[in-house]
Amino acid sequence: MSSKASPGLPSHFTLLMLLSGLALLPLGLVDIPPLVDYLNHIARDYVLAHFDESNIFPRFYRPQWAFLPNLAMDAAIVPLAKFVSIDLAGKLFLAAVFLLTIGGVFALSFVLHGRIEWPAYLVFFFLYHRLILWGYLNFSFGIALALLGFACWLLLQHKSWTLRLVVFTLFAITLLLSHLFAFAVYLLFIGGYQLGQTVKNWRVKSLRQQLNDWSLILLHVIVPVLIFIALSPTAEKSGSIRFGSFLQKLTSAFHVVNNYYRPLDYATFAVLVGTIGLGLWKRWLTLAEPVLWPLIIGGLLQLGMPETLFGSQTADSRLPIALWMLLAAGLKLNPERFSFAKPVFLALLALAAARLGVVAVEWWRANPVYEEYLAAFEKIEPGTKLLSVVPLPRNPSFHHPPLNFIASRAVIGKSAFDPFMFADYGHQPLGFTEPYLALSKVTPGPIIYYNDQQSTAGRPLKDWENPFRDEILRKYDYLLLINGGIFNEASLNHIQSVYSGSNFVLYRITQ
Repeated sequence: MSSKASPGLPSHFTLLMLLSGLALLPLGLVDIPPLVDYLNHIARDYVLAHFDESNIFPRFYRPQWAFLPNLAMDAAIVPLAKFVSIDLAGKLFLAAVFLLTIGGVFALSFVLHGRIEWPAYLVFFFLYHRLILWGYLNFSFGIALALLGFACWLLLQHKSWTLRLVVFTLFAITLLLSHLFAFAVYLLFIGGYQLGQTVKNWRVKSLRQQLNDWSLILLHVIVPVLIFIALSPTAEKSGSIRFGSFLQKLTSAFHVVNNYYRPLDYATFAVLVGTIGLGLWKRWLTLAEPVLWPLIIGGLLQLGMPETLFGSQTADSRLPIALWMLLAAGLKLNPERFSFAKPVFLALLALAAARLGVVAVEWWRANPVYEEYLAAFEKIEPGTKLLSVVPLPRNPSFHHPPLNFIASRAVIGKSAFDPFMFADYGHQPLGFTEPYLALSKVTPGPIIYYNDQQSTAGRPLKDWENPFRDEILRKYDYLLLINGGIFNEASLNHIQSVYSGSNFVLYRITQ
């Protein structure tokens, strides 16, 4: 199929507009996107954007800007939130993540094949992957940039060496500031490609030519890497490495379609793996040579990927997302070998559209849940110290809509102190002031997990994990207790209910 529409298929422009609009539809249906960490991130950006205007925030928080390889969201939203509402700024950033991801896959497909190939539309299966639902927006933004960077690397490979050094050095600094793991993925893309070229052309190209190619890769990353080592407090966390189970590394490939309905997600994964596998075997699909080595090396790296890296968790769930995006861009459909190309392609498009529709419905259903909490937070006073406790069963591991950090909304509405704000030195550009840093460290929560079989009888709480100890409670003004039935054996003293929701109670703590 050429870049022009084949008979019976709409044009790329029409399809892109329709599917992109459907992909962005969930953002138009909600005020608060129901993503786990998003609620916390957006509250931090609100504090940073309005810190100088508040006489309350300096009591609890302090900016700590530095060369952090995790700044995409903060760098975009903080200045934007000075002109528009924080919720609109957040949704605009999310829209940018989705559109850049689509653009990255399509741009790379065009550069690899000389035209947009139909398998690039697989990206619409991957937009709402599990890590997006966890709220890993800096990572997702960075992966979109890595795809665009690889496309530009291939597009400019015959341009001046000096021009490319300047352009890609600036790009590498930007990408490293966006997200450290995305920077590593970009190096995998261009390094894997260059290794493939070296293996292919080692008899054709002179040693000087080969060194010239590799020197560009090395030199254009030296500046950001040296800055990172010298200036970034994140570099101090390089020893924070922990490995998870080997099975977890393999099943992470499923996260690219793992969102709300497990049977549908399993079926979608099976359809995609089966269609792509059969297509490559039958030669209905072919893979562009420049992505072969990055995919092979990336697959091998995934087998040894730590679960925690530089203090960040779920590192072994991230690389498969990038490899799926790369695969979508690298595939080419050979319709002359596949007589059923059109109906299969249209069926896949329909499945992708249906999945996006499911996301839209699930996000819309989160609205009344969050509205209850916003109404509750209207009952508290500005500058309140709010303790939240969220008991959750260990299985399933994902709960919708996510309530882990719902108390962060009180930071936006009431300038509250939230001890669970992401304000870690070396990871975020916001910290706690000294007295409240100490309080945040001794406060357990917000999540307390329990096993399914304990959910009806109530869980006896051990002292070290009981957030209702008087020495903790008396340091807060309010307690937000979600799913509180699990604590039916706990004795709660010195509290008075001020608002009851469908699954939570907001208490005032009486000293």
